[in-house]
Amino acid sequence: MIIKRPLEKAYYSVQQQGGSFGVARTTLDATGPLSEDKSWLYRVNAEYFHNPSFIDFANDDRWFGSATLTYHPIQNFKLNVDGEYQDSVFVNLNPNVPAIGYNAAPIPISRYLAEPSITAANPAHNMRRTIGYDWKYEINEDWNIVNRFLYNNIRYIQSSMFLTCTNQRPLPGACAGNNVPNVFGQSGDGLQWGPSHQRSITGNLDLNGKLYTGPLQHAVLLGTDHVSFNYSVNYFQSFAPNAQQFNIFAPIYTPVGISRFLTNQNGSALLRKQEWQGLYAQDMVSGFDDRVHLLLGGRYDFASAFSSSQNSTSALVNNALDRANFLGVYVKDRFFSPRVGLVIQPYPWLSFYGNYTQAFGVNNGVTRDNRPLGPQQSVQWEGGVKAEFFDKRLLATLAYFDIKKYNMAQNPPILPGTLTGFVFDLLNARSQGVELDITGSIDDNWSVIANFSHLSTHVTKGTTPPATDPFDFVTQVPVAGKRLGAVPDNMGSVWLKYDADGDFRGFSAGGGFTWMGNSWVDIANTYRAPAYVLVRTMASYRFKLGPTFVTAQINADNLLNQNYVYGTGNFPNRYAGSFGAPRSVLGSLRVEF
Repeated sequence: MIIKRPLEKAYYSVQQQGGSFGVARTTLDATGPLSEDKSWLYRVNAEYFHNPSFIDFANDDRWFGSATLTYHPIQNFKLNVDGEYQDSVFVNLNPNVPAIGYNAAPIPISRYLAEPSITAANPAHNMRRTIGYDWKYEINEDWNIVNRFLYNNIRYIQSSMFLTCTNQRPLPGACAGNNVPNVFGQSGDGLQWGPSHQRSITGNLDLNGKLYTGPLQHAVLLGTDHVSFNYSVNYFQSFAPNAQQFNIFAPIYTPVGISRFLTNQNGSALLRKQEWQGLYAQDMVSGFDDRVHLLLGGRYDFASAFSSSQNSTSALVNNALDRANFLGVYVKDRFFSPRVGLVIQPYPWLSFYGNYTQAFGVNNGVTRDNRPLGPQQSVQWEGGVKAEFFDKRLLATLAYFDIKKYNMAQNPPILPGTLTGFVFDLLNARSQGVELDITGSIDDNWSVIANFSHLSTHVTKGTTPPATDPFDFVTQVPVAGKRLGAVPDNMGSVWLKYDADGDFRGFSAGGGFTWMGNSWVDIANTYRAPAYVLVRTMASYRFKLGPTFVTAQINADNLLNQNYVYGTGNFPNRYAGSFGAPRSVLGSLRVEF
């Protein structure tokens, strides 16, 4: 988390934004010293965000506040204490636009595919509270100690509906046996409603220092960290045919209400717990006139996880949570992850680099027959060149990378009568490609941010589709050689900005585009989302008005008003993700003093 830290000089800012579809956002920022010697500093931020959507019945309201106290009594010690509050009430936009055959469903992008009498009348509610601290003590010029701690608490009331099946015969298995009427576009609309609670505690203690061995300088890091994570949800989950029938082409919204779904036999529970303890060490060795840097490091993890997903078995009492606690699976893992990096800088403006890393993670899931999943692991190689131009104002990086992931948990198709949260074991995948990044200033007036990447992402271990489904349309199992879903093969962006000087100083204008290449929506590679380009632009003017600075700005997004498709999913719930948002304009006025 990057937090706005207090400043020693008083600063205040008020900003009001407004734009398309009734969007409104108000933000406040205040900071400065609390004591004359500036040993105590503060900063407060607040926000209210009202975000009506272009989608019917949808809206989002968010309240946010944060406060930071900094205590800096002596030069070599500083303590920051942070607190944060966020409260969001919103209408969930699931389900998204479904895929019909091999294309997105031809429906308006404003169409809402759920019952507003349920979701709009009972919106989702997310409440997040965090508190933490960090301090640094400089023992001397070469050594320091850093300690961080963060407590995060989230309570969420889920209120969402989802298409369990959309009739699209004659595709194989389309809505077969789901009691959905044989009408093209007819769907079963399921419901998930109920509370969840997520809590995490994280902290670390680091010792940083410098050592010298002859002509070599060592930047040493020794540390330990801890993560404790708990997640529980006890909600009602109702699938078709018990849920509402819904036609995506001709929706009829009815006052069905939510009470008919909140029955004990629809109870479901999901539990996830993790405990991590890590020990790590690192040494960056520099020499040869600071032109060669070698990084050697690694960490050892002690990890444990508890996982369980259960349905209620009683029509009288919702016993899903009790069953989840009783039938949960507990696993322990230990793993060593090395990392090595090398930078060679033959000239001050040019450097070559390479690195090798391994990573480890607990899947924290179970299979359908309640067996624990193995730990997720990855191996990455990367190499490239970095160069600085125009007196180090512009930085360019060209890199090649190769990432292999093992034991990636893959969700199965969500079928009526089965519980979400199960995964089947397991998927290996490889991602390799080339990336180019350019950022910085061309001259005193022009700046640029540009990037391009070519990606090849494929499944490297999977199962064979059954003979009855050779194209893997219905089973959606991972098959070696197929591309991962929702990953474009090529993507890039360019953003140019002009900052005027002379008589027009304070005026800025910018524009650019983002290009996303083709991608497969589902892991079976049955539906391909086409490439698209988004164009954005902005203009602003900053001027002084007495003791204050005023900035007026306008931004336009998706300037060409292009419809685009993105997303992922499994049959029968292959979502086009959504058509993209239409053209929108956002204006803002900021006063600083």
